Amino acid sequence: MSVSNSQGINTLLDAEREAAKIVQKAKQYRVQRAKDARLEATKEIENIKAQKNAEYQSFVAQVLCFFKSGE
Repeated sequence: MSVSNSQGINTLLDAEREAAKIVQKAKQYRVQRAKDARLEATKEIENIKAQKNAEYQSFVAQVLCFFKSGE
């Protein structure tokens, strides 16, 4: 095996290692984005639940007030 062949193989191995690092970082980024999206969706759901609960409580208060005034 000549020196240039050895250098070529080493260059390819280095490129393969670098590509593996890039792929690993991309996977980590994708997983983190999924976690962030899940967390954001959970927060949004909680906000909507709180809003709908407040609307419901207001409606119940209005209905009770209506029935009490009708007595």
